[in-house]
Amino acid sequence: MTVDITFFFEPGSRFGDKVVADLTGQGARVISWEQALEAEFDVILAAHASARFAELHAPVVVLPHGAGNYRLVEYTTGDRTSPTGLARSQLLGPDGKPTVARVLVSHPALLDWLRETCPEVAGLAVVVGDPVLDRTRANRHRREEFRRALGLSCGQRLVVVSSTWGKHSLWARHPDLTRRLLESLPMDEYRVAQVLHPNIWQAESSLGIRNCLGYELDSGLLLIPHQSSWEAVLLAADVVIGDHGSVSVYGAALEIPFLLGADGRAELTSWSPTAELCATAVRLDPAAPLEPQLVRAITHHDPAVLRPALHRMFANDGEARNTICDKLYEAMGRPHPSTKPRQRPLARPQPIREQSVTAFAVAADLIEAGPASGTVAIRRYPGPVTDLSGRDGLIPVITASEVDPERRSDAEIVVNDEVLTDPHAWFDEVRPISLGAKLVAARSPDGCVLLFDDDTVLGTADGDVLTTAIATYAWKRAMRPWPETLLLRTDVGGHLSQRTLTPRRG
Repeated sequence: MTVDITFFFEPGSRFGDKVVADLTGQGARVISWEQALEAEFDVILAAHASARFAELHAPVVVLPHGAGNYRLVEYTTGDRTSPTGLARSQLLGPDGKPTVARVLVSHPALLDWLRETCPEVAGLAVVVGDPVLDRTRANRHRREEFRRALGLSCGQRLVVVSSTWGKHSLWARHPDLTRRLLESLPMDEYRVAQVLHPNIWQAESSLGIRNCLGYELDSGLLLIPHQSSWEAVLLAADVVIGDHGSVSVYGAALEIPFLLGADGRAELTSWSPTAELCATAVRLDPAAPLEPQLVRAITHHDPAVLRPALHRMFANDGEARNTICDKLYEAMGRPHPSTKPRQRPLARPQPIREQSVTAFAVAADLIEAGPASGTVAIRRYPGPVTDLSGRDGLIPVITASEVDPERRSDAEIVVNDEVLTDPHAWFDEVRPISLGAKLVAARSPDGCVLLFDDDTVLGTADGDVLTTAIATYAWKRAMRPWPETLLLRTDVGGHLSQRTLTPRRG
């Protein structure tokens, strides 16, 4: 038996117009509410309850579109005590009769709420669990695949910043958090991904969000579009910073280290497990240094702390998809197919990326040195979000692709990663533009060539040009003499390498 799927939405939604564009962009058939009122469906699967469902000509099955029904949205429900989706005003029509054939909930505690507040519907409610959580758990073994899709290198920690929508959200309360993370975390050791609720994308537009996060995108931020697989991003995460939104809840349920960045209990039912999670979770202090808090969250993570709240949120583990299908076919009055619905794999995440980072603020310390060898510890920070004035000792470094005049002028090191047949010709071009440059370096057909402002020229056949230039600059800045052959080892975020440099004729 084939199933024909048509989408429509109730008028009056703040974000409805853009939902149509999203659906049609994915090849969906979308009709208007007026068309839906005239149509005959076998069953309607709704993401929320509404008294207006009484106008439709089909049994309506309501399934929450997030982690449970616990949020207070007064303009939708008409009161400050009922969670949206389970309010009497939404579940009953003008005649006092239920407007739904089934109410699917994630946990038996929500049945208790319905028995107390809307007994007319309580008998129609079924505990199905959570299909999103089930599907995400089924993909856990693909963690490394998702990390590779995000461009993470071995050993890098992924920090996922997640925000729901509204005035109590992390996006509203701490809009600069992502920038501060990028500025605070060495980029070879950490990557930062941003997951925003679809309502934020709809309210501010994709262009608006990319513009708002322009500096962050230029600094390596992985911005996850709402159409992309945020579940896969969660599975790739080492720590999640979030609020009271569903993505935070799913991250905690997957036992990923979690820090509460914004407390949204003001718009949650007081008895909800989400409110308990907000009360129990370790809080991020945005005013304190960020990296130590992340390290503590990861190294001292105890999943048992949040389990009591999560156990009150999800039930019927692993069976949500089957149960939902059973209830849909039951509502249609048709037999369920003999084959179980297949659990489909998550798509690989497709973050919005701008061009590669072209400006850096670099800490380079010669941590051990002999007459002809040394080890340099290198920590790179993205230049677009890093204020050098407040961080002594950081070296401004740019690549040949950097176009900002101020950064080009202030850079102490300029590197070109393209293979140049005549590096010295490029050196002559760079020096009049980058007046502060003390070292320019480029790849040549046989390795790297480095030219200092005192016309010292070194060459090596080993290593990438950026790391080699930074390490060699640290050697000279430490006032070390040039030996005939210099062996430099580097530690870049825990990745060790070495190269041998020798003098060359200019």
